Amino acid sequence: MTYKMIRFILANSIVHYGDLMEFSGLSRKTIAKYLDDIQKMCPRFDVKLVRKRNVGIYFEGNTNKIAAEFKISLNKVDIESREMQILEFLLKLDHPILLDDLADNFFISRNTLIRDLKKLKNKFEIEITSSTQGIYLDQKQNKNLTAKVIKKFGVATVKQKAHDAKFVRNFNIPTALTKYIDKENLEIIQKVLADFVFATHLDINEYEYESLLIHATLAIQRIENGKEIYKDQLIDQKAEIIPETLNLVQLLEKNFQCQIPENEIEYLNIHIIAIKSQEISITQGSNFSNNLTSFLKESIDDFDDLLIKNLIIHLIPAIKRCKLKIYIKNPYVEQIKVKFPVAVDQATKLVSKLQKEYKVIFNEDEICYLALHFESFIERKSKNKQEIKIAIVCSTGFGTAVLLKQQLKEHFPKISTPRLLSVQELIENGVHADIILSTIPIVTKNIKVMQVSPFLNDKDLHRLSNLINELQQSKYVDNFFEKLIHVNCISIIKNKITREDAINILSKNLAKENCVTTQMNSAALEREKLSSTSLGIIAIPHGNIREVKKPAIGILSAKQGISWGEDNVKLCFFVALDKTVANKLDDIYSYFYDLIKDKEIVKQLINSGTPEELYDRIVRK
Repeated sequence: MTYKMIRFILANSIVHYGDLMEFSGLSRKTIAKYLDDIQKMCPRFDVKLVRKRNVGIYFEGNTNKIAAEFKISLNKVDIESREMQILEFLLKLDHPILLDDLADNFFISRNTLIRDLKKLKNKFEIEITSSTQGIYLDQKQNKNLTAKVIKKFGVATVKQKAHDAKFVRNFNIPTALTKYIDKENLEIIQKVLADFVFATHLDINEYEYESLLIHATLAIQRIENGKEIYKDQLIDQKAEIIPETLNLVQLLEKNFQCQIPENEIEYLNIHIIAIKSQEISITQGSNFSNNLTSFLKESIDDFDDLLIKNLIIHLIPAIKRCKLKIYIKNPYVEQIKVKFPVAVDQATKLVSKLQKEYKVIFNEDEICYLALHFESFIERKSKNKQEIKIAIVCSTGFGTAVLLKQQLKEHFPKISTPRLLSVQELIENGVHADIILSTIPIVTKNIKVMQVSPFLNDKDLHRLSNLINELQQSKYVDNFFEKLIHVNCISIIKNKITREDAINILSKNLAKENCVTTQMNSAALEREKLSSTSLGIIAIPHGNIREVKKPAIGILSAKQGISWGEDNVKLCFFVALDKTVANKLDDIYSYFYDLIKDKEIVKQLINSGTPEELYDRIVRK
């Protein structure tokens, strides 16, 4: 155990007693004895074992000698790299391995390993099989696993060629992945695809390009290794091989001097059909676009013509991709969920209806792409609402006023365009505004006035920001959030619980207060299946609007955490809102966004001992 602890400390740089207890399963007292033994060994390696309260346990000095003795690399490995290494290890393994042995191999605790494996299962949709002999990957069950790994860790770039100044796509893979994909083949196929795109004039985006490149390279690799694609990796209904696919097959066969089997041609055909989906009818008949337009207008409560048009353009190829079980990666899922929760919720509701109507499955990446169209609509709509109006009065000339206007547009882009006035215009006509910015003193009874210099400094911007927030609160919110919270709908949970437990507790609390029906619990759980509502340590679950009797928000604080997919949520807001508060949705979700950023108030809410204490803290915020 002494040697295992030395390797664990070296591998993790700094550890704490809790880490060592979790890793070894020993008590703090026993670990202290082992650390005493390690300290006695340190002079032999010219290092010192440091144990500092609130800092941690680590080796001080040149650790190369002790690292060499215990065969441990000192290169720091981040969590994602470690997960990748674990996946590589399992892919190479031809027999089961015990969890404890696998954890020891990577100098991590059993619990840390279990968390890493859970993330890998979710990230790559792999099946990890357990038996009495240990765990292992059955690669036949893990469709496209290699392609998923490569696409996740590959790096796509656009480079300018030196000889003719043209730009070309380039896809590089880390050295660690060369065991999965032949780098030379990859380079040849990139040239093949350049010729293919030029000959067919396909409009191919980077996600489609990467997907086709990876799968074409793996297809050649399978052929060279005499391993044809599994039948169960193909879609149920055989699609007609289109001319573009035959063009690519001819190019591949010519460059690699091989014959591509029928199954591989079918698989490449799926990807090219997805690329061409905007040109190919995805249902029988030619009225699909019209039918989809009607469906969207019936399914979405609030929209404009531009939203419907943008959704049509996006959904025609998206539905085709989903029918073929091809999904594009959205690299901004987490940012979209945090910044645009209202839009994500609207996209999720639409997806629920689309899946039933068109018999397809949309993943979270697709949902968040749709959310961007809804967010654009929300932004357009918000411009029509009453806004904070600012007037600029300047005595030193029009140029100075324009300078102030430009600074306002830069720092407060959502504020309506300021009106520019001379002092004479103000005296003769007055002004209708919420705030007057002026370079000279102005006294008025009903309008807030700020005297500033032509160059807004940080102090001016801070004062103006506070003034705008103050006016917005008094104008639009009116302590609305506070009115939605009831002490009886707040729960403090001491033990670790599941997402299902949390939603059940919250929905029951709201039902007792006659805020929701008893069906809200199952509605919220169904909503979670489409897209998780967790945002780090905070979650905002909600169900069907039909189950809301009166608008309310339930709150649950769980200091030990709630297992919520990959996240460990500690603060949960159950949002039960209906159409009566539709005009307040932006304000409510803006509150959540501000709350997520305020780490101190979040910490206070999580540490609240009673529902009354939590209520007081959230109201005081």
